[in-house]
Amino acid sequence: MVGSFLAADRSAAATEAASLHDSRLFTAYQPQGALLSVAASTSNVIRQWDLVAERCARQLTVDVADAFSVRALASDQHSSLLVVGGTDGATRIIDPRLPSADCTVATVGAFASRAHIAQLTLQTSDRPWVAIATHLGDMGVWDLRRAVSSASALPHSSSSAAPLVHTITSHKSGLSALSLHDHLPLLASGSRNQFIKLFDLTALRDNAGPARELSTIRYFDGFLGARIGPVTCLAFHPTKPLLAVGATDSVVSIYSS
Repeated sequence: MVGSFLAADRSAAATEAASLHDSRLFTAYQPQGALLSVAASTSNVIRQWDLVAERCARQLTVDVADAFSVRALASDQHSSLLVVGGTDGATRIIDPRLPSADCTVATVGAFASRAHIAQLTLQTSDRPWVAIATHLGDMGVWDLRRAVSSASALPHSSSSAAPLVHTITSHKSGLSALSLHDHLPLLASGSRNQFIKLFDLTALRDNAGPARELSTIRYFDGFLGARIGPVTCLAFHPTKPLLAVGATDSVVSIYSS
């Protein structure tokens, strides 16, 4: 029996180590109220810290489902709303001013793959769009304001999903970074397979059709070739058509139109 106990202890230790290895922290700052929202990838709880009073102002439970945890977090810069992506593949809009049990004011359903949300980016403009993606390459873009107004017309239920996602099927797998330009209709996505894709969202904004792929930046061998490592992060300039790219090779590249 000693051997069995040792095997069980080792299995538990391995599970705990894997959980700790996967543990990540997500933050979202709202300058209007000086609030910092914090969530861990191993939990379904979001805590809002009042940075002026230096205390925890709110604690919200996103979902009571088993094995649910937060995988992405962003905040609207012009309201109190938070956007949360989870392991169930759905994206929720949270209003922290409401009681924890009723704080989910809208939900966008999961992709067909049912993969968990891996990336989430939100514009800081006064009419923000949200872009979400899974690690399998599923991407979607939707209007935050329309999602909230549509969900308010539905019977209150955290499972009521607003059908407002414009899907983009361009990646196959390995999606690792996502970024929306704050003012221009541009979306960038990066992959661990060493390439970056740029999309024009003009048609989506005008309800005239799907997003259009503008270009792809790839890794090329050779003396004059671009040497892009596996992409880990993307960021647009607030006003100019400039894109910064970070990769695992510790190199930051900046691309212009």
